[in-house]
Amino acid sequence: MTAEQQAGLPLDQRRRVAADEIGSQLSLVPETGLYVPVHGDFRRIAKMAANVFSAPIAMVSIIGDDRVWFPAAEGLGGMTEASIDPKLIAEIRQQSGPFVVDDVAGDPRTMDHPVVRGDFGVRFYAAAPITSGDGQVLGALEVMDLKRRRRVSEIHLGLLGDLAATVAQLLQIRVSALSALRTERAGREAETDRRDVADRLAAQLSQAATAERDRERPEWCQLGGEASSCHASAELKVVDSWGDSAWGCWHHAEEALMQVPSVFLASESSVGLKAYRERAPRS
Repeated sequence: MTAEQQAGLPLDQRRRVAADEIGSQLSLVPETGLYVPVHGDFRRIAKMAANVFSAPIAMVSIIGDDRVWFPAAEGLGGMTEASIDPKLIAEIRQQSGPFVVDDVAGDPRTMDHPVVRGDFGVRFYAAAPITSGDGQVLGALEVMDLKRRRRVSEIHLGLLGDLAATVAQLLQIRVSALSALRTERAGREAETDRRDVADRLAAQLSQAATAERDRERPEWCQLGGEASSCHASAELKVVDSWGDSAWGCWHHAEEALMQVPSVFLASESSVGLKAYRERAPRS
C-alpha cells in the first residue's frame, strides 16, 4: 500500500497497516536458548505496565542477535518482532533502572524506532531493563504513549522496575528448567552409551567363548613344556589374566595354578559376565 493510500485511512487502520508491514519484513525468530514464546504471565505484566502509566502500548521485549521480539505486547496490533535499533538498545544496556524519553520523535536514541517513524505516532517512551542475576541485560519492559508527557512520578517508575524484575525472575525459571532438562537428557544419553559399550563387550566375549568351545580339545597335555613334552591326557583348561589358555593334565594344571599367580581354572562357558549384568539391582 502506498503512502497516499495509507493517508486516506482512519488512524487506527493506518497503525494496523504499519504493524503488518513492519512484521512482514522480518523472518521467523530462531528458537535459541533465550527464545521466549508468548506467555500468559508476560501478557499480564505488559497489561499492568500499560495500566500503571495509563498508556495504550506496553510490551515485554527480548533482545536477540539481529532483532527484538515480544513475548507479550499490549496495543501493537499483533506485532511480535522488530528490527534492532542500535541506539535504543545501547541506551537500555547502559541503564541500571527505569528511564524516560519525553519526546521520542526528537530524541536521537528513539527517533528511528519503527513505532516512532510509522503511523503509530509514538511520542512518549519509558522502559526498565530486564536484567539477569549475573547482570546481563536480556531486554526491557517498555511503555509507549501517543502524546508527550511533562512529568512521570517516581512511583510509576518504581512499579515499572518491579514489573521488569518479575519478568527477569520468570525468565530465570525458564532458563533453569531448560538447563535441568538438557542435563537430564545428556545423562540419559551417557547411560545409553555405557549400555551400548557393555552390550558390545558382552557380545564379543560371547563370541570368543563360543569360538573357544568350538575349538577341538587337544588329546595330550599342552603344559609339559617344549623340553619335556607331556603325553598325559588333557583334562583341565587353565587361563591367565591376559586371556591366554591351554589344556593340561591334572599334574601340570595344578603345577601352573601354584606357580603362576595370574592363572586360574576356566570353564567352557562364559556365564560370569551374563550373571553380573543380570544381577538384581541394589536396594
